Amino acid sequence: MHSSRLLIIFQQLSIKEIRALDKFVNSPFHNQRKDVVLLFDYLKQWRQNEANTPIDKPAVFPKVFSDLAYEEKKIRYTMSFLYQLVKDFLAIQSFQSNKIDQQIAVIQSFRQKGVNKLFEQELKLTNALLEKSTLRHQDYYFQNYQLQNEQYLYTTSQTRGKTAGLVEYATHLDHFFIINKLRQNARALSHKTLDTSEFEPDFSKEILNYLRQFDLDKHPAIAIYFHCYQILAAENALPYFRKLRELMSLHPLSFPPREWQDIYTFALNYCIKRLNAQERAFGQEAFELYKEGLKQGIFLENGILSRFNYKNIVALGLGVKAFDWVKQFLETYRPFLEKKYQESTYFYNLAMLHYRTENFDEAMVLLQKVKSKDVLNNLDTRRILACIYYDKGEFDALHSLLDSFQNYLYRKKGLGYHRRVYLNFIKYARKLLQLEGMNAAQKLALKKEISGTRNVAEKQWLMERIGAN
Repeated sequence: MHSSRLLIIFQQLSIKEIRALDKFVNSPFHNQRKDVVLLFDYLKQWRQNEANTPIDKPAVFPKVFSDLAYEEKKIRYTMSFLYQLVKDFLAIQSFQSNKIDQQIAVIQSFRQKGVNKLFEQELKLTNALLEKSTLRHQDYYFQNYQLQNEQYLYTTSQTRGKTAGLVEYATHLDHFFIINKLRQNARALSHKTLDTSEFEPDFSKEILNYLRQFDLDKHPAIAIYFHCYQILAAENALPYFRKLRELMSLHPLSFPPREWQDIYTFALNYCIKRLNAQERAFGQEAFELYKEGLKQGIFLENGILSRFNYKNIVALGLGVKAFDWVKQFLETYRPFLEKKYQESTYFYNLAMLHYRTENFDEAMVLLQKVKSKDVLNNLDTRRILACIYYDKGEFDALHSLLDSFQNYLYRKKGLGYHRRVYLNFIKYARKLLQLEGMNAAQKLALKKEISGTRNVAEKQWLMERIGAN
């Protein structure tokens, strides 16, 4: 049962959700099967004491079918029924979390049933609710489109020739489409910037031309996504970035947290692109973006801060030498990391803090505590160990590490562009070991070569070590 769909989703349910699901499963409206109720009760007990509650099918079967001999098919059917109930429960929960969507469903039903007075009352109420909300994101335009479509269908059924809502629903649908097209292509350009996708965004010149003549001030969602697209697409993107930052501060309530996360990510990707081009001021820009996002809670999803954001924030903080801030961040946000990655992520990033503050021995002790099957963590650990060995002058150890590191990169599958990033690092780390035999011109040439090479881990560190010799 451990790998079953039912247990996979059941393990992700919160205590609050399990309590609500209990009522759902025991409601005759949703379920009338006693075996499903008994299986749910057993799984509920299992979640309370997973270590001491057997979960294999033969152990569970007598708790559900006490008077029957074991039959594989029977327990599978019951699991399937309960799994379907969990899906229904989650779908209904999601639907009930959005009052406007509920109201639109009611309005549609009232129109279809011909209860005109009730239809008109609910339509008026829902329009008022929608306008009262501060959100002006893609859902706002789509919900407006749905409401105006209902208005149009209603008026055409009542009076021949009248088309109330027709122009409005077309306009809202256009705005919804434009926002999604901008967002989709900004995402595609972000992946292209990070060199993880070959996808070429297909964006209509006609839509861009339309937006240049559009009153963006009246539609902050369109304005913000237009500038998100432009910071990743335009040749001279800096004015678009400055305008985007202004718009972000002017419209803090226009988007829900999940959409803000996308917008901040687009801005961060632009900064990282400039940072990779050795424009160091954008390290501070990216750091400030992360600090803003943390303050607003937009980087937390279901109470979890991804280990990738945790690591990026630490790297940027160390890059601008905000050591005290990073130290506090490491401890404050450690509990928000996903449990299975929490220990290794924390120790690795704490090691980075010690390394950047030249406490090399403590950094090495911490790196030994990084026990993880995460490939990227392993790559990062090897990289930072190489930097430590060089800075400590332990060149024999560095030679050995670079050899094993290279073998690991060739042996490991699915590394994508990371293989190139780290192979370039190894290549130039080996050249650092040959610096003593180089003259000033050769060192300068090496520095220029590293600067002009894309996808090199620790590029700044490598160039600083050449300049220091």
